[in-house]
Amino acid sequence: MRSTEAGGPRGYDVGKKINGRKHHVLVDTQGHLLTVRVHPADLHDRRGAEVLLQGLAARFPSILLLWVDSAYRGLQDWLTRTLG
Repeated sequence: MRSTEAGGPRGYDVGKKINGRKHHVLVDTQGHLLTVRVHPADLHDRRGAEVLLQGLAARFPSILLLWVDSAYRGLQDWLTRTLG
């Protein structure tokens, strides 16, 4: 997804060869948007997911399961520590 050139921090992701910003998006099983965060492209996907999911339990207490790809390895441990 492209974003506007105006404003916001930018970075370069060497692995994906992206200069600018990346979007982390959380949707439900029907594709409805729950939340989105835009980050500099040099922020690792796992860290971007942590920022995206901060406060998730308070806003959406009924969420019990997340599906993510392998770029988010270790996220379950972080969620367990964060949510207690």
